[in-house]
Amino acid sequence: KEEEVTEKYIKIWTQIAERFKNYDTKLLFEGLNEPRIVGSDDEWTGGTAEERDVINHLLQAFVDTVRNSGGNNSMRTLVITTQAASVNESALNGLVIPDDDNLILSLHHYAPWKFTSYEFKDVKVFTKSDQEELNYEFDMLKSKFVDKGIPVIIGEFGAENKDNTADRAAYYQYYLEAAAERGIPCFIWDNNTPEGEGSYGIFNRSDCSWYYPEILEAIQNAIR
Repeated sequence: KEEEVTEKYIKIWTQIAERFKNYDTKLLFEGLNEPRIVGSDDEWTGGTAEERDVINHLLQAFVDTVRNSGGNNSMRTLVITTQAASVNESALNGLVIPDDDNLILSLHHYAPWKFTSYEFKDVKVFTKSDQEELNYEFDMLKSKFVDKGIPVIIGEFGAENKDNTADRAAYYQYYLEAAAERGIPCFIWDNNTPEGEGSYGIFNRSDCSWYYPEILEAIQNAIR
């Protein structure tokens, strides 16, 4: 249904672009969020070649639509992503960068998965091997994109709570420092859930306190 979807997609971005065209360039547009076929075998492992082609076509349509809409949209920074916003090598290699000179690549990177995911509740220690995995993937992003003039941001990352606060704190600090060394800014995913499945919460929105001050301190140490 690519043709049908693309028609709707362009109409949506035509309206958004028109509504915000006079906003200054501090406003960014992101074309897609974790584009994927939900429930497919390849949902989180890079997708299929066909899926990646469709995503590439949509991203180019997004860029063309915004750029042709007038106002500040001609110079606004636009954010693109891979299939499922994945750092999987198939997703990265399958991405065709739209023809434009003011883009940012946004990725979601919950790695190493066994350490960060509540699915593996017994994997609680942030290891040297985990550090090496992060270094490999950040180096890959730097060489594929950053070094070629395409900025990369990590739009989501985090580690669920498994009663391992000290290791989570070490993870956040190492992650942010390693990314910063490669020129990659990061956004922490915080859903205000401090315990159990989906427990990415660090900041308590109800009373403006911190669930895990140790993690906050580690984050602050990393960005000083």
